[in-house]
Amino acid sequence: MPGGFGTMHEFFNAMTLIQTGKAESFPVVLIGKAFWSPMEKWIAESLLKKKYSKVSPVDMNRFLITDSLKEAVDVIVECHSMDQLRRANGDASDPHDLGTPRHQQVEHSVPVPEPIERRRALKAKKKKK
Repeated sequence: MPGGFGTMHEFFNAMTLIQTGKAESFPVVLIGKAFWSPMEKWIAESLLKKKYSKVSPVDMNRFLITDSLKEAVDVIVECHSMDQLRRANGDASDPHDLGTPRHQQVEHSVPVPEPIERRRALKAKKKKK
């Protein structure tokens, strides 16, 4: 159960390692909307809206907040399957360069949609309806 400084430290450390390319991109799944949603709102309002150069909308797709254990497992399994398929095809790079510093990123001609990004887009569509 989340709730202390260590919990926040682990989240931000994982995000920093992925964003700076020190760790390969992996799904960061946070269980507990009641706990994590205010932090997500703070990131969006305090970091994104103020146009800090080190956080972008892409970074918001690096993590998923859910109350559903099934959704958490589905995202992890889907990301793992995509990674295994990519590696089996001889591509050892991250298809979205999410682990590469922004100034070193290159565009991919056929991007593979991220499971977390797709889920966020679907949730946003449902909210608009």
